[in-house]
Amino acid sequence: MTATAADLGYRFLVWRNPAALEHGLAAPPDLLIVDLDHPAARDAVRKAASATRVVAIGRAVDDMAEAAVMALGAEVVVESDRILDRLGGLLPRRA
Repeated sequence: MTATAADLGYRFLVWRNPAALEHGLAAPPDLLIVDLDHPAARDAVRKAASATRVVAIGRAVDDMAEAAVMALGAEVVVESDRILDRLGGLLPRRA
């Protein structure tokens, strides 16, 4: 899937820490996927939501976790193993 998405003009970046997120949001991506299992995930969702669309993924997403993360600004909250099912509908269309 990555090769196909790259052929369509998508770039994938991995930010592993809060400083990288701060730097990366200077030129925000079209879509940011945040791993809720990272200790700084909720803060990342809150900061990024004002700059770009945020999708949050996690291992154990229940209704309470979904509501809490969406209140921080996430557009979608989904279990990690379901993100590939949803990704095609979340990525912006490229010409």
